[in-house]
Amino acid sequence: MDSANAILGHLNSGAHTLIINSSGGDACAGILLAREITARKTFVIVEKFCFSSCANYIFLPAYKKMLMRGAVLGFHGGVDGDHDKARNSTIPIVQREIERQRRYAQQDKEFFAQIGVNRELFKISYEITKPAEIKYTYTGTANGQVNVFTSESAATEFLGSLAAQGKPAALSISIEAISSDKVYFPNSDTLRRYGVHGILTYPYPANQNEMDKLAKTIDDAFEAVGDF
Repeated sequence: MDSANAILGHLNSGAHTLIINSSGGDACAGILLAREITARKTFVIVEKFCFSSCANYIFLPAYKKMLMRGAVLGFHGGVDGDHDKARNSTIPIVQREIERQRRYAQQDKEFFAQIGVNRELFKISYEITKPAEIKYTYTGTANGQVNVFTSESAATEFLGSLAAQGKPAALSISIEAISSDKVYFPNSDTLRRYGVHGILTYPYPANQNEMDKLAKTIDDAFEAVGDF
């Protein structure tokens, strides 16, 4: 949210151009920022990398957009995600988190319909980059102590035990449903096919081997999948 506020502050100062490097951020803040970028007809220049929420909510909504040579644009899904396990949860905090994501998904759907971008792009990028396993982490806090669980049954048992003793407890959940080290870097023709306009300069690797070398400039463990 701090980076989103910094960008908004930059735009509020009268700037119409953003030169950006970002690995992404919060979807809620991203949607708000996307609306501002659209309304202000902002020109976005990706210097080195723009991933996740940056790709979805900063690059795509920009009135004009470009990549500098050697820059990587990376998608790995959208706010819909894949949360089937969580949707069947009986824990209230998990149900509230899923409901929160549903609200974001609706806002996301309405926004991209407004700017004419087909959200199938996000679904395809998720299928290409999705992790082998979706990780759910439950963090329970009671009496100043923090307990971390990786299964809902353990978290439920924790809450039930404290409730039986009349002790208050708090529980939060973190859902890792997207890859943190793999992105889909589509070519400009693919982006245009999904309704993305205003692309000026978009240097793109000639083949997957070049794409792999480019990905290693981000991090040795980083992977980018292209349209080859």
